[in-house]
Amino acid sequence: MKFLKPAALAFSLAALAGCSSESKKSDTLVATVGEEKIYASDIDFLKRTSSAYAEPGREKAALETLIESRVVFLEAKRVASGEGEKIRQQLDALDERFLARIYDEF
Repeated sequence: MKFLKPAALAFSLAALAGCSSESKKSDTLVATVGEEKIYASDIDFLKRTSSAYAEPGREKAALETLIESRVVFLEAKRVASGEGEKIRQQLDALDERFLARIYDEF
């Protein structure tokens, strides 16, 4: 169950990727997964919001979690794109649910 919180947070971060590309211009790009980009600020955010990554030296684990969540997110988008609007709506609802849960926790 401890893995579920960081995974949900990482998944939500993946969903938010690209929403604020304007503010990412001065941020350091640390990884690219498909068309998704992971910045140093994404790792910093995960470290600040998840106790699993709060300790010094956990940056690599945080990055690995973000990469894994982006891979899952991209695969879900790929599968949903071929299945029609109903699945896309379900993914959007899940995304909103994850974001709401994270917002409630903080």
